[in-house]
Amino acid sequence: MLECQDCNSGDEPTHARTDCSLLLCDGCCTHHQERKRTKSHVLEMILKQRGQTLFTQRRMCKKHNQELRL
Repeated sequence: MLECQDCNSGDEPTHARTDCSLLLCDGCCTHHQERKRTKSHVLEMILKQRGQTLFTQRRMCKKHNQELRL
């Protein structure tokens, strides 16, 4: 099982940074978008299908209909 690479929670990652593929859990993803230094980073949602991990869906802002830069 994959684990978040940004904290010691042991939680499974739900997102990956597109520039370096750092794997983040939900908590770290939320913190990433709140920090000044990291809120411009783009994260992809990790999708699991038949035992394979796929990085195919980007987070979108529902209000502005734009890709979130986390």
